[in-house]
Amino acid sequence: MNTTFLITAILLLTLSALTVETIAQSDVEYRSYLAHIAAASSAIRLNETGEARRWIESTPARYRGWEWHYLDVQTRQHRRSQIIHEGAVNAIKVSSDGKLLVTASSDRIVKVSDAATGVEVFSFTDPKLSPQSVAFSPDNKLLAAAFSRHLIIVWDIATKSEVRRFQGQGKGITAATFSPDGKLLASCSWNVSQARGVWGIVEVWDAGTGASVKQLEYGIKPLVAIAFSPDGKQLAVASWEVDKIAAVWETTKWGEPMVMQTEGDEVYKAGQAIAFSPDGKWLAAGGKDNAIRIWDPATGKLARKLGGAGTGHAKWVNGVAFTPDSKNIVSASTDQSLKVWDVLSGAELATLHGHTKSVNAITIGPDGTTIYTASGDTSVKTWRFSAADAKHKIWLHDGSAYGFAISPDGKTAATAAWLGKIRLWDVATATEIAVWQAHGQSANAVAFSPDGKRLASVGNDNKVKLWDTATRAELRTFEEAKGNQMISVTFSPDGRSVLATSSTDSAKVWDADSGKLVRDLNHKNGTTYITSTRDGKTFATGGTDGSVMLWDAVSGRTLATVSAGTGRVLSIAFSPDGKQFAVASGRTAKVFDTRSLKQIFAMSHDEGVYGISYSPDGKRIVTSSSDQTAKLWDTKTGSEVLSMPFAESIYGAHFGSDGKRLYVLPIGKEVRIFDSVEN
Repeated sequence: MNTTFLITAILLLTLSALTVETIAQSDVEYRSYLAHIAAASSAIRLNETGEARRWIESTPARYRGWEWHYLDVQTRQHRRSQIIHEGAVNAIKVSSDGKLLVTASSDRIVKVSDAATGVEVFSFTDPKLSPQSVAFSPDNKLLAAAFSRHLIIVWDIATKSEVRRFQGQGKGITAATFSPDGKLLASCSWNVSQARGVWGIVEVWDAGTGASVKQLEYGIKPLVAIAFSPDGKQLAVASWEVDKIAAVWETTKWGEPMVMQTEGDEVYKAGQAIAFSPDGKWLAAGGKDNAIRIWDPATGKLARKLGGAGTGHAKWVNGVAFTPDSKNIVSASTDQSLKVWDVLSGAELATLHGHTKSVNAITIGPDGTTIYTASGDTSVKTWRFSAADAKHKIWLHDGSAYGFAISPDGKTAATAAWLGKIRLWDVATATEIAVWQAHGQSANAVAFSPDGKRLASVGNDNKVKLWDTATRAELRTFEEAKGNQMISVTFSPDGRSVLATSSTDSAKVWDADSGKLVRDLNHKNGTTYITSTRDGKTFATGGTDGSVMLWDAVSGRTLATVSAGTGRVLSIAFSPDGKQFAVASGRTAKVFDTRSLKQIFAMSHDEGVYGISYSPDGKRIVTSSSDQTAKLWDTKTGSEVLSMPFAESIYGAHFGSDGKRLYVLPIGKEVRIFDSVEN
């Protein structure tokens, strides 16, 4: 045998083996990536941010797509994180002017820092004392810290010197607060004896002289949180009682407290935190049953319950704080998350992730948008959030939004919705620009012209219309079709034609300027959808029988027919490079090679697939389904890379023009927005 031939053969076999090994290794890495993403997504839904971060950070870097960046942002929603203690941070308060922040930690240190810079201003530590809570006086001149065994120490912040010590009768966990006028200092704790067992203790002192003003008792469990009403006329405590978790005293009478009403069951609720709203109308308590209860402090009647039993937080609610306008509550939980709630409706506006262990305490700055949190992960985090931020993530409509489109310049979005209204939105500010009555019944689909100056729409009134996007004036009605429900409309890439499903067996193409009919595409057995390739050379129509027909855009000649399923074709999308097209039919969405027409892969849902679209870079497909999920898929492998669960069926999901944002259309009154970059 020729030596050269033998060496060549050995080299080829070696290279072949290495290639197989490389492919196998690549397959293992890719499957590992998918598993990591699924685990991270599940952990976030369970508010286990620390677990999610571990999965996210250990994913193979070369496979990271939109879903990775989205999950990464979801777990880092804070603006700043500082480690200023060596142990878990258990208490935190911001001064009323927003300039100072005080924290207390299991490292036995009480520390005052500049809220803006984090620079230390003052600190106190005693190896024999464990701080439990902290409070600024209303004028921000004094600092009080409560320690276990009911010791309260007060310092003058300017001189950094101790002013006074208050020794209460309690034996355990202690919380303290100043009255709104700064004249009183109140604390709560608990005591125990062999004869009585455990009982709650409240002690009130004169903050100036240290003289005892009142000693009170409540219940047979420890009292763990305390708060004065804004006018100083009420004092509330949170208790570990089974049912009587909150009580309020009138400070002008100091008689028997009013017990706040609860549901009356035997669930162990146990109060963990308590706060009055700044307007004094509400009293809120966070509990060990993962819920937040809001009462009218004048009557003691329960107004509403937030979360609990499979909703809201998954673990204890350790902190509650009202925004200065009293409209929202922010809660902190052992489940590592913060939640923002609307006080009047009880609606959950947002969930914020960033801490990797229990969030132990929360305080809100005077601007109402700056939030500070303390955690078992030893960090102090700063967040920026307002109700307006929540609205930027949710676009409200009168009813379900069925159609969605982004203008070519990416600056404007259009939605078509129930009751026939079309809305225009400013993408950057997430604000509604305009709304008008476009159709007599539901508006089902919209499309921008390539120059962004016109908008085409279809509705259940069977009309195909053209609009001026600047004036919202109706330019023309192309046709009032009869028969099949019209759910799709689009422009040709050159902007000269408008394409829409028409009567039962056809889709039509009109001249956008003259309104004249250019082409009638006869799709037998009923047509449901029409779209065009990016180069405008090929049209695709979908039928009620699951078939897809491809047409030459110039001649109108039928090029091919493909079977995509047995159900109605509800969506067709071409990839940005035109090499693939995806079809939603029944419970599956199938992807085909545009040239060979061979099926490349299929994507399955548990119920019907409503919509399908590609990301601008062509790397991802997003499907939406009545199984209450939107799913992302890898366009090379067909692998499911992310499943996003919702409480409603999802009518559509669309990427923004830059591919960084995903717009999801649940059946309801909202369009929800998800970002893969920090805002």
